[in-house]
Amino acid sequence: MNIRQLCDISLKAAEILISYGGEVYRVEETINRIFMTYGKKCDSFVLLSGIFISTVDENGRDITIVRRIDSHSFDLRKIEKVNAFSRSLVDKPLSYVEAIRKLDEIIQPERYSKMVMTFAAGFTALVYVLLYNGKLMEALAAFVISFIAYPVKEFVGKVFAFQFLEYFSGGFVTGFLALLFSFFFPDLVSYRMIIGGIMIMVPGIAITTGLKDALYGDIVSSIYRLADGIFISVAVGVGIAVSVAVGGKLL
Repeated sequence: MNIRQLCDISLKAAEILISYGGEVYRVEETINRIFMTYGKKCDSFVLLSGIFISTVDENGRDITIVRRIDSHSFDLRKIEKVNAFSRSLVDKPLSYVEAIRKLDEIIQPERYSKMVMTFAAGFTALVYVLLYNGKLMEALAAFVISFIAYPVKEFVGKVFAFQFLEYFSGGFVTGFLALLFSFFFPDLVSYRMIIGGIMIMVPGIAITTGLKDALYGDIVSSIYRLADGIFISVAVGVGIAVSVAVGGKLL
């Protein structure tokens, strides 16, 4: 396998990791492991916005390759699959075509329908209300709230492509529906339903990953992820605050 092909494999694996929430140290470790598997050496430098690989080709010439990363989300399943892929190469190195095929299979979107995702969001809200010692009726109400708020959030995110509006809308719908349930059913406590409803929007993975990056010395990436988590939290909080203010006057 030549250097160009090795760079393609490493870049593709690294892009999947960084795009779906992998820590910076994990991405750099994966790149180095892939090169070492094929008896080559490289220097890698990874930021959340780009991947840099520097190595030497068969003719002794320095090569530096840059890949810009534009989109970010979180998918721990894809991260686990890339980790397993890079480690499997140590025992059984693959050809260029086989390696790229396996990475293409990993990057394929999961086959979960929108309805399944919406039900999962509702069930998450239900469980968290029960964990916070909420009543069964509050948990069921939170299920309905999240069942409505989640697709609204996703729709706004696709239409406006503006993260603040996406999470603001989710927080607003969650807060307003919780007030409606409390208005028609006074025995229900609104704050428990709000807590359950916003759990699908809490940026726990972003904050955790940001802290792990900081512990490994990747301060730039850590600040980016922590700031992103804080920004999302603020957007959700503002949405809830506005809904409470508006709902308090209307109801």
